[in-house]
Amino acid sequence: MTDESGEPIIGASILVKGTINGVLTDIDGKYTITAKEGETLEIRYIGYNSVEQTIKRKRNIIKRHLKRI
Repeated sequence: MTDESGEPIIGASILVKGTINGVLTDIDGKYTITAKEGETLEIRYIGYNSVEQTIKRKRNIIKRHLKRI
């Protein structure tokens, strides 16, 4: 997870929508979460627009850039 300038976002919240399954990004903006195909990840960080990303396949690698509000 990075910001618009490519800097890692530390502590962004990644949650499987509709569940209590969630994690935070690490010091490098990376995270690992278990989700099923078709589930949606909610990605949030204070001061940035939230985004949602649907899992399309197993071992989906999601690289997102969050934009400041």
